[in-house]
Amino acid sequence: MTRKPRLLVFNQYYWPGIEATARLLADLCEGLSADYDVTVVTGLLREIDAPPGTTQHNGVRIVRVRSSAFDRRRLLFRGLNYFSYLVQSLRVGFAQKRPDVILCMTDPPVIGNVGSVVARRFRVPLVVVSQDVFPEVALELGRLENPVALKLLGAAVSAYLKRADRVVAIGDTMAKRLQQKGASPRRLRVIPNWVDVGALTPVERDNDWARAHGLRNRFVIMHSGNVGHAQNLDLLVRSATFLRDLEDLVVVIIGSGARAHEIHALADVLDVERVRFLPYQPRDVLASALSTGDVHFVGLAAGLAGYVVPS
Repeated sequence: MTRKPRLLVFNQYYWPGIEATARLLADLCEGLSADYDVTVVTGLLREIDAPPGTTQHNGVRIVRVRSSAFDRRRLLFRGLNYFSYLVQSLRVGFAQKRPDVILCMTDPPVIGNVGSVVARRFRVPLVVVSQDVFPEVALELGRLENPVALKLLGAAVSAYLKRADRVVAIGDTMAKRLQQKGASPRRLRVIPNWVDVGALTPVERDNDWARAHGLRNRFVIMHSGNVGHAQNLDLLVRSATFLRDLEDLVVVIIGSGARAHEIHALADVLDVERVRFLPYQPRDVLASALSTGDVHFVGLAAGLAGYVVPS
């Protein structure tokens, strides 16, 4: 009996993480597990009990390394999380059975370099799925301004883009950005992110979730997803100050992220009572939550088109 080809995957976040890449990658790996023997090398999670070691979930073997899991709001702590995961993932990657192909996302931005080294070690193809383009994202957001660090990060990203046997961009504009950084057009493909439309479909606006949160007869402007630096949620909160006379209007921000505390604080300073904050919603009620929104806000900070896609 012939064995299934082995797929070795690197990304700092994976199930049961709530990050967008964690959910997308879990969908992808579980789908591929029917035809591939999938191993995911991932890191520790800050607020979810997922201890280091090897586990199995929905046909996927998960190797969770002993990386740090500090609060990511501070750049230093985020960097320590990245560094510890990179070192541990390289060590664990070398220890795996020889894969037939290696796949990386872009958490952290230079995990593709680890994938490249491991791919060279085993002489197998490398596939990079780019969810963000660095260091441009960090530069545009003012998160990284040191010219030496920017140059080094840019060189590291360009190195694995040139080495990869296949680079996947999640949009046409991102594909152009990646070509400018050295990705070969022959090896570049555009595959947009996806959603399981069988599991996540619109339901009635008047549903149990809407009633439980007192939103049944309200006009709801909703953001559901990452509350980070790229989403420009300041604009949404500030705009609510001009809508105080609309008694039925509510702005609902669902999710968490690096700027959650700042956005909460901004709403408090502006005394915007019409803004409500809720945590990420479980997947079994997500369809009801999203169906409650009359208008959905998809924000992107200025200058980021093609470098990142809102999540």
